[in-house]
Amino acid sequence: MQSGRFTNECTFLVDHLMVLKHCFMEPLLKCQVEGLLMDIEPPKLFGNLNELCDLSYRFCRDFYNQLKSLPMSEFASVSCLCDCLDIMTWYSRDGDIYHSYLLNYRSALTYLDILRNTLDDYALYEKFCEQDPRCNKLRLSDLLIAPMQHWTRLPLILERVRKYTTNQSDIDRLNSSTEKVVCSLKSLENKMEWLKTFERVKEIEKQLIWPTISEIDSKAFIPDTLKGLLSVQPTKHILDDKIREITFEGPLLLTEKDRNVDVYVFLFTDFLLFTKVKKKVRGRMSIIEKDGFYQVLRQPIPVHSLSVHDIGAAESNSSGMKNLFVIVQRNSFQQIVGVFSLQAHTSLGKQKWLSHLRDNKEKSRAEINNNGSQLSELASRQKTFRDMHEYGSYSSLLKHSQVLPLEAKTSHTLPRNHRNHIYAAPSTSSQSAAELTTDSNPPSTRQKRILDRSKTLSAGCLVSDRSFSLANGSPIK
Repeated sequence: MQSGRFTNECTFLVDHLMVLKHCFMEPLLKCQVEGLLMDIEPPKLFGNLNELCDLSYRFCRDFYNQLKSLPMSEFASVSCLCDCLDIMTWYSRDGDIYHSYLLNYRSALTYLDILRNTLDDYALYEKFCEQDPRCNKLRLSDLLIAPMQHWTRLPLILERVRKYTTNQSDIDRLNSSTEKVVCSLKSLENKMEWLKTFERVKEIEKQLIWPTISEIDSKAFIPDTLKGLLSVQPTKHILDDKIREITFEGPLLLTEKDRNVDVYVFLFTDFLLFTKVKKKVRGRMSIIEKDGFYQVLRQPIPVHSLSVHDIGAAESNSSGMKNLFVIVQRNSFQQIVGVFSLQAHTSLGKQKWLSHLRDNKEKSRAEINNNGSQLSELASRQKTFRDMHEYGSYSSLLKHSQVLPLEAKTSHTLPRNHRNHIYAAPSTSSQSAAELTTDSNPPSTRQKRILDRSKTLSAGCLVSDRSFSLANGSPIK
């Protein structure tokens, strides 16, 4: 078991990583030193290959040293394998080194296709490198995918080992090691999904054509002094948001009063965008999406302001439509400002749109409510400090508030250096609480309002252990 794992790791290092480095990457760097193939960017093609080689070499070295130190009775023990896996996890920073390479792998293949189709010199370089006997008839694309295959195969190996293990302690260690690897792979999957969405958003951003204000409202009069300023829409940062992701997209049929319009709709996390495909070349939809553009038909519609209505098959058929659903847009005053009747191509496509629209609406509203509550709390705290600052100190404010409730428990409204100086009432008995309301300079109307508010807010103040009761000055229990 141990020797098989060690042999597998050594084969991966010698026959794949080192071949990729010495037969492809280093010759490319030497050519660029001589001023050749300068248009090629090695990091885009090979990623963090040097880190992977260093990681695999150190793991093989430590694995070999550990195997040499083991007695023959423990040579095939599960604990030794788990110890080596822990070493590998530590060297790879919980798999982050593999993650960096695998996240670059998809773009590396795209970059490789571009180089093969655009640079004749690169085709000669790749053909020359593949003739090296160390490649063993493997092409560059075969070597680039080797780290992905090696890392994703690890849980399967651990599962096979656990299948033939009988000792419960060894099974527990294998389960723990397998769980770490599986968690790492799930993290990698989430990163790759996010990267795929991020790249798609960037691609859409380059293909969108936004209408000018003159196209949106042809009746609007724009003075000559503002025509240059308003001729271009400020759309630079609409999609330039790492939090904003595309949830769903696809073609739909927009039914208007006198016609049907083929639209391509993008559903983002917080808004809906209607566009029309402008064909750059004729062909299939995949070619249109890649080489065409999207003319924006409507300004972005916030998802939280939408209401989605599912129209049944009977009602749809009576109107001569299929797979119909309606989106109603409301403004901040709850006035209806838009109605969009949309037909999906299939019943399954309709259900997908309804599901994604409703999920995005719930998430968007929850986020807005959360942000609103945080802003309200922040505004309340700011007003509290402004009111306290009106008197110049906290003690004078508490003096006019007469008494501080003893059951107050929270302390977030007062600074730390004032908390131990707050008392429930004056420590001297010569001045009663009633006398506090009589002052040579009675408070103004605004001060009275502040005093009333301070009584309400005093429940949020901290009563120190050194506070005294109003009756006898004894410490409050």
